[in-house]
Amino acid sequence: MTTEAAEAKNTRTINAEQQAVLEWWQALQDNKGGRAELRRAKELEQVFFSPEFYSLYNRLAPLQWRSREKLALLAGVLAHVRTHTAAQSVAKQMASPGKSGSKAVLSGLRFRRLLKHETAEELYGPMIRVIRLLDKKINIADLAQSLYWWNSRTKMDWSMRYYKKAP
Repeated sequence: MTTEAAEAKNTRTINAEQQAVLEWWQALQDNKGGRAELRRAKELEQVFFSPEFYSLYNRLAPLQWRSREKLALLAGVLAHVRTHTAAQSVAKQMASPGKSGSKAVLSGLRFRRLLKHETAEELYGPMIRVIRLLDKKINIADLAQSLYWWNSRTKMDWSMRYYKKAP
């Protein structure tokens, strides 16, 4: 199976944790007050004060996703997403040509800076900016998996996908 075929299969097949995140996000779309509260959080710590964070935590804790800091990152970042699109991985979305048509939505320099972040707290602001650059449309399942398991392997995977697609 080619890398592209494997990635296409992975974007269609989601695990139980990703499904739970998607269901939480869909419920959040109907809860404008809760979504607005999360979107107003300027720092990761403020996400912990939202009942919507605990709703996500309670959905994922039985599935072994229990890192409060990582789940706060997911809750805070996903509150900024308007549309779920499963067609491409997040890295490919960042590398896709923008409105100008010739350059990647996220420049190579900004992409490399993003990969330098190590902690959930460091990723919080930059990931919100990435979502805005992507017109608030993103592959939620892929983003959830990547942010929860943010490590050197995730960064390498993102790099492979980004530079394969980048114009």
